Amino acid sequence: MPDEQTTPEHRGGVGADKAPAVNSGSGASVGRRKPSSGRSAGWWAVCSVLVILAVIIGGYGCLLYVNLNPDIGPDGFQVRRVASTASNYLSSDPSVTSAEATGAEANINGSSVTVDAHLKDGTSVEAAADLLASTRQKTLQEEPDYSGDFIISVSWTVKGSTIDVDVQCQRNPEAIRTDVKRALTPVGEAKTFTGSIDAYTKLTIDYGEVTALPTTLTQPGIKRSSKTFTMNGWKVTSTPKTDGQFSNPPFDQIITATKQASPTGTIDLDGTTLYVTGPSHRRAQRSHP
Repeated sequence: MPDEQTTPEHRGGVGADKAPAVNSGSGASVGRRKPSSGRSAGWWAVCSVLVILAVIIGGYGCLLYVNLNPDIGPDGFQVRRVASTASNYLSSDPSVTSAEATGAEANINGSSVTVDAHLKDGTSVEAAADLLASTRQKTLQEEPDYSGDFIISVSWTVKGSTIDVDVQCQRNPEAIRTDVKRALTPVGEAKTFTGSIDAYTKLTIDYGEVTALPTTLTQPGIKRSSKTFTMNGWKVTSTPKTDGQFSNPPFDQIITATKQASPTGTIDLDGTTLYVTGPSHRRAQRSHP
């Protein structure tokens, strides 16, 4: 009996019975780890589509945001380059005491650049006009595609006249030069020049208190302008016709006649229509050639 229990064949038989179980288990384990190629391809396809959609949506969102806020996009960079170019160019001119870009904005309504420049007192009107025109030429060379507003606010004193005006420089340089010279013709007789030259507001030329009619009162000016003075208690304002020509009524005679009725009042000449208003009588209207 002991010999039969220790027979090698029996031990081998037992080993043979256990081996298939181990091999079978190992084979099943390998089979469970094997990935499914169909499921993997589908998963990557879904991920790829999601990534593409995210890029498209993100790109569209960024584009929409820039369109609604141009100041953070290419238009914003452009207006700042225009402002920098203009202020640097003005600062390099010996007739300029200071120049600073005070506005550079791009929005859905358009772009605008504003530069403040103070000239040396005594600078001639011709020199100022040439400087403004050349500043426009310089910025045009640097940024030829810029089409927004471009305003230079210039101020200085010359021949007893104080000038503080905004000049629209987004136009032909020669037109800038011509309009500035024409608008400032009364320099030396008028006291102040305020407002703008071909910009948002009209130009106001004030002769102050006078004892005789200003000699430059009827000289041609720019279309959007007015000349004003006070004489014998009456304030007179003259606005040109559409061609920039000022009418020439006998203001001194009108003031003498109206003063008999009222010591003070206003006289407004709008093109060819004259309005007279005093505290003791109603506004009168008459046409004048």
